Amino acid sequence: QQQKRCAINFFGLPRAFKALVLPSIVKNVIEVNSACDYYIHYYYKTEEDAGRSGQGGSIDPNEIQLLRKEVEKYHGDRSIVEFTFDTEEDFWKRYEALVQTIRTTKVDSKYLYFPWRARTYHHPVTTDNIVKMWHSIQSAWQLMEHGAKEHGIYYNTVAMLRSDVVYLTPIDLTERSQDV
Repeated sequence: QQQKRCAINFFGLPRAFKALVLPSIVKNVIEVNSACDYYIHYYYKTEEDAGRSGQGGSIDPNEIQLLRKEVEKYHGDRSIVEFTFDTEEDFWKRYEALVQTIRTTKVDSKYLYFPWRARTYHHPVTTDNIVKMWHSIQSAWQLMEHGAKEHGIYYNTVAMLRSDVVYLTPIDLTERSQDV
C-alpha cells in the first residue's frame, strides 16, 4: 500500500529569496502544510538582466537551500526536501535547437511562436523565458516522480509554485485535496 501525501514543487529563478520570498513561504506554505514533501528546481544564476519582471541585478541562488532548514524546523524529518538545478549553459546545451526554431519560425511575416498581441513581451526574450519556465516545471515534476518512486509514495495533491513570488495568503493543500 502506497502512502498518500502532498507534494509542493517550486520552480524558477530564486529572486530575492531570503529577504522576501522565504518568509512568505514559511508563513503561507510550510506552516500550513504538515504532510507535504518539497521538490525544487532552480536556475543557478547570479546575475539577471533587466526585463519585464524587474530591474535585474544580483541573485544568490544558494539562498533557496534555506528552504530545507525551514521545512525541517516545522516538520522535522517527516518531509522530503530535494533540489535540482541547471545553469544557463546546461539549459542552452539542451534546448538551443528548439529555442532557435521558436525564435525564427514565421507565418505571414509574424513569428509563429510569439504572443505578438501582448505589448509588454519582447522578442526573443519572452519566448526564451517561457521555455526556461517549462523546463523548470518539468524538472521539478520529474524530481518529484523520482522521489515518489524511491520512497513508495503516492501524491494525491501536488502544487506547482514559483520560487520568486511573495505568497500573501495561506495555500492549504488539504483544502483542495481529493482522492483520485
